Amino acid sequence: MNEIKAKQYFVKMLDYITKAQKSIKGITYEQFVANDDKLFSASFVLSQIAELAKNFSDEEKQKYPNIKWSELRAIRNRIIHDYDSVDFIILWNVIKDNLPQMARDIKQYIK
Repeated sequence: MNEIKAKQYFVKMLDYITKAQKSIKGITYEQFVANDDKLFSASFVLSQIAELAKNFSDEEKQKYPNIKWSELRAIRNRIIHDYDSVDFIILWNVIKDNLPQMARDIKQYIK
């Protein structure tokens, strides 16, 4: 994959990060887990971020070491293959705590 294609994937990932963060903005964890629409939305956008990450080869992933590639794969696999066992506190924490840093890292990569 060339730099332009990587940048396109990163821009799409940033869009999904923004959507994930919107899904929890102004609500508590308790409100999040009580709202199926929020849960499904958050799950979908996280799975989409991870789907985009699958486009990067192992060699390309090494160029972007701050992205937690294996964690993205793990959360995607859980959401896609075993949704009923998804721990929603993990989804909440990923969106609340991990995605803001990921967005900052991606923005550095696409400058």
